[in-house]
Amino acid sequence: MYQDTPSVPLGMGPFGDWFSDVFRLWGARWQVWVLQGLLYAVLVFTLPVTFYIVLIATTVGGNPSREAVALVGVLYFVAIVVASISSFVLLPGMVVTALRQMRGEEISVSGLFSGMRYGFGFFLVTFLAGLGVLACFVGAYALQGLLFLALPLMIDRQLRTTEAISLSWRTTMANPWLYILFTFVITLLSGVGAMACYIGLIATIPFLAIGQAVAYHRTFYSHTLFPAQAAANVPPPYIPPPYIPGSPIEPSAPAQDTVANGANRCPRCGANIVDGIKQCPLCGESWGDSRPQAE
Repeated sequence: MYQDTPSVPLGMGPFGDWFSDVFRLWGARWQVWVLQGLLYAVLVFTLPVTFYIVLIATTVGGNPSREAVALVGVLYFVAIVVASISSFVLLPGMVVTALRQMRGEEISVSGLFSGMRYGFGFFLVTFLAGLGVLACFVGAYALQGLLFLALPLMIDRQLRTTEAISLSWRTTMANPWLYILFTFVITLLSGVGAMACYIGLIATIPFLAIGQAVAYHRTFYSHTLFPAQAAANVPPPYIPPPYIPGSPIEPSAPAQDTVANGANRCPRCGANIVDGIKQCPLCGESWGDSRPQAE
């Protein structure tokens, strides 16, 4: 369940688990994610690439007039602006899709357009993170990591942009290196598809959105509900003593698994299942209106 007070683990222990969650979510519904990536790429990159090719062809072919070069240059600039706006209104849709998948809801390609209302807030978060460029680019990744939870907070908790930014900052500052490093690596993975002549971006673009949803869910929701274990009879991972932002760090017992013995489990992968959902958030197995039987 959602926790009004975030519980931030100490150390870097959850780092690997978060990446496992990202790959499991992507793999469970890879068809939807690839199609969303393809649609995103078409809507965001088509205009800039087209006018860039025209601009190059105009400048190197024959003896073009200054007016022609200037016109193509202006069109290319407009295409860049349109692509940027498209990115700000479409990427939140991927986060919405990831959060729905984690709740066990059905997801679809059209979910890409479900986050348009958060576009301006996402722009402000991105702008603030971009100010870190003033610190020789390192600061940009640091700020991006500290504000990594802002967009999911706007979507899932319906917080205002300023409230989401403030809560994300206060929460991630409890263990900044965990969020900064996770953000840095997941961002690199999202762009690694460019090495395959940019075609691979279709598959890897969603990683960043899924990563945001996973980090948010791991911080603000009970870890025993999601991500559940990928195999039956596998105990939950050790969770370091939680740190409540604003309070002193005090030693405490490891977090205990609150899912009682005999909890509902997915009949396919053994993941713990929350009451009321009809599809496993990890493997995608569906069971209609009937609940999976406890083991």
